[in-house]
Amino acid sequence: MKHATLRALAALLCLLLAVGAAACGENPGQAAAPTPDAAAAPERDAVAVEVGDKYAVTYGEVEEAYNYLVEMMSYYGMAAPTAEADIESYQNEALAMLVETRKLLYFADELGVGALSEQEEADVQALVDADMEYYMEGFRATAEDEGAEDVDARAYELFDEELAAYEMHMDHIEYAEYLYEMYAEQQVIENLEAHIRSTAAIDADDVQAYYDQLVESQTAAYAEDPSLYFDEEENFEMNGGDPSVVVPEGYLRVKAIAVFPQGTLDASYEEKTAQMADYEAEYGRLALTGADAARRSEIETLYAALKLETDAMYAAYMQDAKAKIDEAHALLEAGGDFDEVLASHGEDPTFTDYTLIAERGRLMSETAGADDWDDALRAAALALADGAYSDVVQVGDAYYILCRVGGEAAGTRPLDEVHDAVEAAALLAEQDSVWAEQEAEWDEDDSMLVYHEEVYRSIGK
Repeated sequence: MKHATLRALAALLCLLLAVGAAACGENPGQAAAPTPDAAAAPERDAVAVEVGDKYAVTYGEVEEAYNYLVEMMSYYGMAAPTAEADIESYQNEALAMLVETRKLLYFADELGVGALSEQEEADVQALVDADMEYYMEGFRATAEDEGAEDVDARAYELFDEELAAYEMHMDHIEYAEYLYEMYAEQQVIENLEAHIRSTAAIDADDVQAYYDQLVESQTAAYAEDPSLYFDEEENFEMNGGDPSVVVPEGYLRVKAIAVFPQGTLDASYEEKTAQMADYEAEYGRLALTGADAARRSEIETLYAALKLETDAMYAAYMQDAKAKIDEAHALLEAGGDFDEVLASHGEDPTFTDYTLIAERGRLMSETAGADDWDDALRAAALALADGAYSDVVQVGDAYYILCRVGGEAAGTRPLDEVHDAVEAAALLAEQDSVWAEQEAEWDEDDSMLVYHEEVYRSIGK
């Protein structure tokens, strides 16, 4: 069983999406600053904070979140708090994390988006099933190693034992229910955010203003450091956001068919190449003094033999990739379309998975240091005419065929050329603003909260 993974999930559940009567625990024997008198402590499901009529934060959840905070701070050399004010500060921080999620669920209900659709419920269940199967694979392996007659039954026993060891106060069935609740809450909160963001709207003036702001900021930024263009434009092409409306000099677009070896080198390759390096060093020392000609001759023989061996190993390692890139080159030589050969033979998803890069090619700077292209590939691309493709180029353990699409036109792009991208970025910014403003407003609204300090103020004392 992957203990670290289960432990990490337990911590995540405690801090981010802890649910009603389910609470998580620390590694056995390592819980930080537990409530000293367990007999006097409230029940774990005692309500610490009411959030409207439907939601609540329990004593157990606050205790576990508090302990986790103390544990995290200990990694920075901070001891568990002992002063009353410090303890209450930690309690309040733990409460805030837990209450935040409940408040969002409360507001989702208020706005009518608190219920999942049948498809969303099915998707949540699929996530739970995948998680449970992941854990059960480990427990089944342990049960098989033990020689259990009923592997599944023993695996479930092991699951329950693991949950008990981490003081998670549930069996595997309850744990699955817990996961469902966690994922369901996450989906509700995503739906709530989508609902609020859908209220954002912009007009033509907003688009123009956003464009003007981009022109101003990018003109200044790229004048100071033109290499920023590569990072910012590629980020836009891969992830969306702000497009580059200003283009500095010195960039072109390139497509690449890249092929990589799929196997592994012979296990002795590294050892043999290390021995060759030792021979080179020894030979160099002897050559400096002209001493021991016999040993130098012996080293030459040994080195040559190792080189034959390692070259053969490397050729075997690369042979399938070499055959594939040669086949791609032959298709191009026969008149094949570069994009079609790229789709059928290329193995770098950068050139196929991102629509804008697949259409335009990937940015490349004409000068080294302004992008992440290898200089050998840069030299090959710069030697091409627009629309032409290169011979096979090897860089490290990879083969490439490059196609130079063309130069990137420098200057400020007019709004009509980039309107849709700017409009999308402006709307995204407005949606971010609307959501942030709504969150801030909700943060200030505690009207639905009822705190029961007598339940949780003993934690950590």
